[in-house]
Amino acid sequence: MFDWHKKEKPIMGLFGMGGGAASRLVGGVSGFTATGGVQTTSGHYTYHYFIHPNTADSYPKSPHPTSFSVNGGPGFIDVLLVAGGGGGGSDAGGGGGGGGVVRLLQYEISNGTYALTIGHGGQRGIGSGAPYTEEDRGVNGGNTTAFGETALGGGGGGRGQGITDSGATKNGLPGGNGGGGGGSYPGVDGQGSHGTGAQPVTSPLAIGYGNNGHPGKREEETGGGGGGAGGSLRYYTPYSGKENGPENAGDGIRILEFGGILPNDPTAPGSYGYFGGGGGAGGWNSSTSEDGYGGYGGGGNGGGYPGKGSPVSGYDGTHQLGGGGGGGNQAPGGNGGNGSIIIRYLTPGITHGSIAVPSPQISIPSASSGTGYNYAVYTAPGPFNVTTAGYAHIMLVGGGGGAGDNNSGGGGGGGIVKHESFPLTVQDYPIVVGPGGAAGGQYAGRGGPTTAFGLTAQGGGGSGRWDSGNPTDGNGGCGAGGPGAPPSRPSADNTSYTTGNQRLEPGNNRGYGTNGGRGYQSSGDIGGGGGGGAGCRGGNIEEQSGSRSGSDGGEGGTGLKTGFIFSGPVIGPAIPAPNRTNWQNAIQPGGYYAGGGGGGTGGGGMPWSVRGGRGGTGGGGNGGASGATYGETGQPGVFGTGGGAGGGDNTAGGSGGSGIVIIAWK
Repeated sequence: MFDWHKKEKPIMGLFGMGGGAASRLVGGVSGFTATGGVQTTSGHYTYHYFIHPNTADSYPKSPHPTSFSVNGGPGFIDVLLVAGGGGGGSDAGGGGGGGGVVRLLQYEISNGTYALTIGHGGQRGIGSGAPYTEEDRGVNGGNTTAFGETALGGGGGGRGQGITDSGATKNGLPGGNGGGGGGSYPGVDGQGSHGTGAQPVTSPLAIGYGNNGHPGKREEETGGGGGGAGGSLRYYTPYSGKENGPENAGDGIRILEFGGILPNDPTAPGSYGYFGGGGGAGGWNSSTSEDGYGGYGGGGNGGGYPGKGSPVSGYDGTHQLGGGGGGGNQAPGGNGGNGSIIIRYLTPGITHGSIAVPSPQISIPSASSGTGYNYAVYTAPGPFNVTTAGYAHIMLVGGGGGAGDNNSGGGGGGGIVKHESFPLTVQDYPIVVGPGGAAGGQYAGRGGPTTAFGLTAQGGGGSGRWDSGNPTDGNGGCGAGGPGAPPSRPSADNTSYTTGNQRLEPGNNRGYGTNGGRGYQSSGDIGGGGGGGAGCRGGNIEEQSGSRSGSDGGEGGTGLKTGFIFSGPVIGPAIPAPNRTNWQNAIQPGGYYAGGGGGGTGGGGMPWSVRGGRGGTGGGGNGGASGATYGETGQPGVFGTGGGAGGGDNTAGGSGGSGIVIIAWK
């Protein structure tokens, strides 16, 4: 199933693919000692973190070399690499891309000293005005390297404005996460293109997190948000052929196993453990759009956020988290945040043994899984019988939210609860898999909760239509997108978000879930926001003016990327045959779950209408569109993914995708 390099096969054997050593993910014991960085402990694990010492607002900067030393090896470590975030562009500038993130699982170490390098944040675009030069565009962040892996610095954000000047400095730069494009001058289709984001890895034990930035906005004088490691919003190309990207940034990737370790990691329950957030875009005082927010994981806000100030520099990305700098509003952008490295291993003397279960409960045996793990996969209720106590890697996904039928937002993805070394005792555990929320008229249903092992993954929020506002059931594991709203609705419809509650839960239920995209209050026909995904917030709706009145639907937020352990090719054989192909196409080799649903479009007669918002990667359904051109209903979320449903536009909305429970052990 996997094309391992020959030199990596011994590592895989120790990981559990033909060898005998237990994996840290579901068991094992640590006996070595190590030095380097700042050492701390949390729970059963010892952590070492390494940061860049230069936080001054002065350039040039260089990556910071350091080292990690091991005695008493061999052993296994889990590593997180975060690169420096890209600098934000100037003058309606694009946000800098968040630093690329690499997670390296079960890396085998021996006695010796290992060289590490910490990437610095990229410099902001200075905003000197015409004639524009490369100095007006943000600079890429520095790379972070360790153990044969390289996390790539975030791409710099493009500079905006320039009247008819559409030179290359308007374009966001490529990086681990791409920089956002600069905004156009009014009435000129001269916005910058997005920077591509890609985070390659060299080992099959590594997971890379990187996404594209957003293109600048055409005519609205606002840049595009930088890409985030947790996801970015996809977009359509209007009839003119000009891209029109969101000003808000992509969120960073949340990895709770490394949350709360770095000094600059926020302490609020719903904010910590995110890395590589993109920077929000800047605008102009005459822009029709507000400046963009920075992504979770240290992304800096655009200069005028939450409005469109005049003039305001972009906010800096957060150091240690690799946040991208915000784009400037008639001013320079913000600097990117420095990166970091975190290493963790079982504290010496602590042992995590593996569970045992009766063979009939094994959906995919280790001999054929391609990962060395046994799997039990539940898409329907049932018992899970543990005959030997130990630790397992578990994931619960709630059912996705349903969607309403007219200018409706997308349904929220199901919340995710995921633990990599969870203790299980000898007993029969009942498994309950949450159903998807029902499609609705004025109000759609919230997805059902998934429960197992004393844990609960909440169902995704169900969306309402234009005359309902954000319904109570819009809050959920991930929030539903807000609907398009007429003037008769309260002004709060224009500003409020539904909440993704799973990230706020206490204790072991704290997990993965984001807010839905905001709706918009309008005298015309306007679509709904995108449902939140477990990896990234849903897209907002903003009204287009003049001959382009109306809107496309907001994009569904990206689902949580889980990597090779829970990937489509690995888990697919356990999915019922009628649903398997659609399920594998939704989950993909990256292992994405709980994507948000796309919002229904608004203004079916618009010449530039191009259907509703796309569903988020990980099973989110596309939004619907009315009118003779398309006449499509909102699509349902995909079975077994927790995907949110697509909203309708004078057409039916979809139903949410059901949840899933996956258990992996040696």
